[in-house]
Amino acid sequence: MKKLIKFFTLYEIIIVLAIITFILTISIPRTDIFRQKVIILELDKLFNIFNYLQQRAIASNNSQQLTFNIKNNSYLYLSLTNKSISYQLSYPIIFGFLEAVKGPPSTPTKLINKAITFQTKNKTLTVTFLSNGKITPGTIYIIDKYKKLMCALTCPISQVSYIRKYIYKNGQWICL
Repeated sequence: MKKLIKFFTLYEIIIVLAIITFILTISIPRTDIFRQKVIILELDKLFNIFNYLQQRAIASNNSQQLTFNIKNNSYLYLSLTNKSISYQLSYPIIFGFLEAVKGPPSTPTKLINKAITFQTKNKTLTVTFLSNGKITPGTIYIIDKYKKLMCALTCPISQVSYIRKYIYKNGQWICL
């Protein structure tokens, strides 16, 4: 007796490849949109913490500090009960910057060479929020791990401290 050998037909292979291609064309652009949403949410979280600490410094008449750990992609501050509150950036977001991008975002004149430009105290990157409402000047740059998206949070040198959010798109900084 002869055994029947079964093979896939050319039509079946083409249909499977078409389905896989369709799924990939739908999912790949969505991952970029997802990463953009995640990086903007992380920027918003940092922005809200900056606002909170600025208002808390004014209300309590005591300076507040926010410290950063670039290696762990985290930052922390003390709560009202002096407990450390620590946040870690969501995956795939890290502290960093894209190559050959100029900053700071408000007047981009020099190539960025540090992910966080706030002052260093005892080898620790620290933002100080003073009781008069002022914030030490500097910029925080965050990127996605794939180095396609970048955002920045800035506190410029000025008479009145204000916080701005930026995203880097199509070769230019856009204020959010």
